[in-house]
Amino acid sequence: MNAAYLTPAITLFHEDGSLDFESQEHLFNNLIENGVDGILVEGSSSEFFAMPMDQRREMAKFAIETVNRRVKLIIGTSHMVADEIVNFSNFCLDAGADAVMILPPYYFHFGAEALLQYYDRLAAQIHGNIYIYNFPDNTGYTISPQTVLALAKIHPNIVGMKDTISGMDHTRELIKVVKSQIPSFEIYSGFDDNFAHNVLAGGNGCIGALSNVVPEVCSAWVRAFRENDLAGIAKGQQTIDRLMDLYAVRSPFLPVIKEACKLRGVVASSTGTFPMPNATVEDDAKILELLRRDLPESQLGAERRITRNLGRMLYAIRARRISTGSLTYTAFFFDARKTPLSPNQVGIRFSTRPEAENAFYSSIFSFAGSISDYQQDIEHISQSTAPVMVTGEDGTGKESIVSVLYMRSPLRNAPLVSINCSLLNDKSWAFLLEHHNSPLADQGNTLYFASIDALSEERRQQLLAVLSEMDVCRRNRVIFSCVCQPGEYTSAVGSLFMDKLCCLSLYLPPLRQMAERIPALVNLSLSHLNVDLPRQIVGADPEAITLLQNFQWPHNYTQFRRVIGELAVTATGSLITAENVRQALRKERHVGAFSPCAENAAAPLNLNRTLDEISQDVARRVVEESGGNQTVAAKRLGISRTTLWRLLQPKH
Repeated sequence: MNAAYLTPAITLFHEDGSLDFESQEHLFNNLIENGVDGILVEGSSSEFFAMPMDQRREMAKFAIETVNRRVKLIIGTSHMVADEIVNFSNFCLDAGADAVMILPPYYFHFGAEALLQYYDRLAAQIHGNIYIYNFPDNTGYTISPQTVLALAKIHPNIVGMKDTISGMDHTRELIKVVKSQIPSFEIYSGFDDNFAHNVLAGGNGCIGALSNVVPEVCSAWVRAFRENDLAGIAKGQQTIDRLMDLYAVRSPFLPVIKEACKLRGVVASSTGTFPMPNATVEDDAKILELLRRDLPESQLGAERRITRNLGRMLYAIRARRISTGSLTYTAFFFDARKTPLSPNQVGIRFSTRPEAENAFYSSIFSFAGSISDYQQDIEHISQSTAPVMVTGEDGTGKESIVSVLYMRSPLRNAPLVSINCSLLNDKSWAFLLEHHNSPLADQGNTLYFASIDALSEERRQQLLAVLSEMDVCRRNRVIFSCVCQPGEYTSAVGSLFMDKLCCLSLYLPPLRQMAERIPALVNLSLSHLNVDLPRQIVGADPEAITLLQNFQWPHNYTQFRRVIGELAVTATGSLITAENVRQALRKERHVGAFSPCAENAAAPLNLNRTLDEISQDVARRVVEESGGNQTVAAKRLGISRTTLWRLLQPKH
């Protein structure tokens, strides 16, 4: 079952009010090592409301560098001045944050129309993912599910919401209204004890402050959901219900959370911002009593594994707690061996988790929004041990999706072995199938066979036989990818492997079927490109966007990224014009034998769709062939220009 627990991290200060980076780093590392799914900084638990903007920027930059893509990082950018929100949000996103989280205005109460205008303006100017933060106890009013749905429909970069509200009535309605139409929209509860209720209702989990103190308890609760462990789910609920008493030790609760982290040895200081009070000796006694009641039991039996590739050696360290009587020990297991791959094995690449993360986050797919389309499937598949087949046309991001599956799997701290079937020569093939040090002889790794279509018939059968005879899929996580043609969901080779190995499947649709995403994708791509450009490109004019939407993109996202890169370099002004796009696309029609007369042959109509979708595809092709002139296209189709305009609108 899909579930995630994110930590709204506390902010650590010195007595003089400066940031305690040493303690902060220790906190972040402790959270990540204990398995939380993400970190939110500069939320309510971070005391953002009492921090000057220069300190907030300093904290955001430190968090981005320290977390370093190891888990999802969201930064709260709430402020009462809209321009400050926009500037700070883009600063964080440009620096590497995964998303930002924004409260509604929190001095006066605002109705639905005003909130729509507020978030509409922000989302249009912020070039990255946004989470709405609903916290009526502190803002004085709540955001309705209907308002959230309207905003998410208008702005694809509004991707989720933290609903910090007691009880589950509002959150359940939010899940029912929004997720029924936008399943990828993420909905988190803000109170720890609502985690299970949220997940069972169809939400995504929790962003709860108790995970600062007991991240191991929270991550064990998540694992119980992912493994459908009812006893573990019940145990997690009961433990958190008791630990909720920490919030009642004093009001406000932040000093208690900080003091609890200090008492556990996670941070050096529990100092807060003025006028936040510090915890007292009496508070310490209550905190210790609550912690001692639950923590001894929760810490038993956990095992951690760290793998590092250094100097052609693979080092693995496992730590496991062992209890006997009243005593608890930590046993360390150390293993060192040569890496299973040597530099001369063509087509076989050995990657650690940080290397895989860097490869993904430097690709277009990390910000294209495509990952969110498969969020639920990814969550389910990544926790399974069954083999997986990822299919899609050329350039649809199969390798990036594989990276995400690996990064979110229980084996993410073990190696990722990528085997590019199109590059394997006779020597590397023999090494793979016959050598005692082959990655197929190892266990506990993720093996990715890319482009299995490139294998000869003989090698396909050999590989299938070895995978079955050596029980490779049971000892490792095995993922395949294949390229399919337009109108196909998989190739014949892909079907063969799926049938023989009982693979789960994940299909990645082509970009031409996601035309409604292109305006946002243009802006996101330009924001990334602008970092290295001598002058800033602010966007593209409406006609240019229409031309890009109407193009068929036979090589999908990779082709799109290359074309946008060329447009950004060759644009004569700060805006990409329609003429710029026409010139670029005129050349693209000849890439891979893709010409106006052969366009339909290169991308034939997919008849496995509704009549409306097929009609839209035909209309777009005729517009493109007409050089973007909709009047000419409408005349060719025998319809009015208004009817053509309606056909071209994205379907929701």
